[in-house]
Amino acid sequence: MRFIIVPYKMGSQSCKRLKEKFIEVGHKALRVNPTSRTFRPKITDKYIYWGGNQHLMEEWDNIYNQRRYIASNKLNTFKALTQAGLSTVPWTEEREIANEWLTEGKTVVARATLVGHSGAGITIHNTPTDLPTVSLYTKYVKKTYECRIHIFKGRMIDAQIKRKVRDVEENNPLIRNIHTGWVYCRDNYIPDPTSIQLAIDAVRVVGLDFGAVDLIYNQYYNQFYILEVNTAPGLEGTTLINYVNAFIGDLN
Repeated sequence: MRFIIVPYKMGSQSCKRLKEKFIEVGHKALRVNPTSRTFRPKITDKYIYWGGNQHLMEEWDNIYNQRRYIASNKLNTFKALTQAGLSTVPWTEEREIANEWLTEGKTVVARATLVGHSGAGITIHNTPTDLPTVSLYTKYVKKTYECRIHIFKGRMIDAQIKRKVRDVEENNPLIRNIHTGWVYCRDNYIPDPTSIQLAIDAVRVVGLDFGAVDLIYNQYYNQFYILEVNTAPGLEGTTLINYVNAFIGDLN
C-alpha cells in the first residue's frame, strides 16, 4: 500500500514533509504531479489531495478530500457555511453593502483572489473612496484571539493559537500572518469545546475528510467566527506527526 500525495503545487514544503514522515515510519509514499502522464496507479493506493482542484484520474477510489472544490474557494466556502447556519465573519459579494459598512465606521477586508493563502490578495479599507471592485468583502471583526483547529474524519487531531513571536514592521496591523511575525503555536493552549464543534461542522459542511479551520474569538460577544477552511495547512513538528498518525490510523 502506498500513500499518493497530490499537492496543489509540487514545491509545497508540507507535502514534502508529509511524504518524508510516511517513509520514516515505514510506509511507502509518493508525491505526484496532478498533470503527470507517467504515474501508474495501483489498486491499493491511498490518495491524499493536498489543496488545489486538479485530478489525476476521476475514477480513482480511496481519495482523501476528493470533494475539496467548495473549500478551495473562499466565496463558495462562506456560502456553504452560511447556508448551514454556521457562524462566519459577515461577508458580501456586493460593493454597495461593503460601502454601507464603511459609512457606518466599520473596517472592510476586500479579497481580490478567492483561492489565495497567507493573506494573498487582501486589502484593508476604512473609507468608501478607495474600495476596489472584487468578488468578496468581509467585515472586520475584532478578535480576542485567533486559532486553528485541525479536523480529521470528524475529530480534532490538533489545535493551535496564533501568537506574535517576532517584531516585524507591519503594513497593516489587522493582517496577522507569518510575514508580519504571527505564527500558530500550541503551548499553554486548550481549545474551547465550542470552537472544536464549529470546526468539525465546518469541515463536514464543505465536504472534506480533513481540514484546518481558522477561527477568531470575540470576547465581548462571546462568539467564535469562521475565517476559512484550509485544505493544505502548513505541516511541521507535532502537527505533521498528528496528520501522519491520523492517516495511518485510518487504515485500520
